Amino acid sequence: MKKVAVGFALLFLLAQASHAGKVLSGDEIRALVANKTITVVLGSSNQWRQYFAADGSSNRDNGENSTWYIEHDKHCNTAAKLLCAAIQDNGDGSYARLKPNGDPAVTWTKIVDGKDF
Repeated sequence: MKKVAVGFALLFLLAQASHAGKVLSGDEIRALVANKTITVVLGSSNQWRQYFAADGSSNRDNGENSTWYIEHDKHCNTAAKLLCAAIQDNGDGSYARLKPNGDPAVTWTKIVDGKDF
């Protein structure tokens, strides 16, 4: 029984690792963010929550309003310094909004249903 549990744990870890580094399609991004609140982390000390409504409107927990949309498999947000960016699945439940050189601009660390602020 112990070997079976270890085997399942190993398969789970391998399945997670297979998603690590995967860049999402536009449809996958839309399914990930529409009607969700995302905790966005920039660096080690700057974070905020942002809600992405299905109608393309968006609100930050500081009261800032913007719009979002999908263009060429990229997430676009008019409030972001980097208007449009690819989204990468980090394989650990977090996602990176990528700069054109492939480095993360910000990390999405928590995604919850609905507006959560």
